[in-house]
Amino acid sequence: MKKLTLLFAAAAFSLAACSYDAPVMDRKDMIIVDGVITNMTARAAMGEARDLRDLEDLVETAYGTGRLGLHRGHSPIESVLAAFLGIDHEQMHVYMEEQNLNLAATAEQLGLDPAKLVATLTTSFTPFVRSAVANGVITEQEAAQWRDKIEDAFRRRVYWQG
Repeated sequence: MKKLTLLFAAAAFSLAACSYDAPVMDRKDMIIVDGVITNMTARAAMGEARDLRDLEDLVETAYGTGRLGLHRGHSPIESVLAAFLGIDHEQMHVYMEEQNLNLAATAEQLGLDPAKLVATLTTSFTPFVRSAVANGVITEQEAAQWRDKIEDAFRRRVYWQG
């Protein structure tokens, strides 16, 4: 009984971690360059970076939460995922939970390049990094290093096997 209660609690936490209903950008409004959506900002990257901890938090958000399995808690990036993959939140759960696919395998199943998904997700965090430069938190050269850290975190998340 205790095991069942823990399983139920974990499932409830998983659903709560992604319960955000993200508005999906209309495809006609998207700017897509070489398969990468370049004009979306993830919910996690809205706002401004006021210190280095804000950027560190952004990298952690890009990687996701491992205890959520393949799911990794996608609400901070849900609108970007939905736009890139062309599926809604419920369909993401079908691929991740029922078919046990990570984001890379989900993209491939839909005929999309997982590397382009990584690039789209990374680009969706770029406005936050730019705000760190504008606020004097980091230099332009350091911004390139932070973008690399974010890209690496998204790469690990997209290809994560659990």
